Amino acid sequence: MDFQSASQVRLICPEYVAWVRDQESILLVDTRSDIAYRLTGLGAAVWLWLPQLYPYPALIDFAADVLQGDRSAAEVALWLLLDDWLSNGWLLVGRQVQDG
Repeated sequence: MDFQSASQVRLICPEYVAWVRDQESILLVDTRSDIAYRLTGLGAAVWLWLPQLYPYPALIDFAADVLQGDRSAAEVALWLLLDDWLSNGWLLVGRQVQDG
């Protein structure tokens, strides 16, 4: 998916993914396989930002703050997280608003 070409991307957590937030992480359970995954650091932060419908460039800026200002590394890390989550089926594209 080309995240940069969308001014706003809505990624939806499918009903077969259950998740809970604790003090230091997000615990995801994929009920299709009954496998649990723990998100920490940037992954946990991004998971909590997605429901806010921030524009992708803002997510990069937020990720750069988490990664102590390295915007280039933040852009790569964010793309890798979202691509992985989409590939695993933990997120689905709900709506994509194109520029122009």
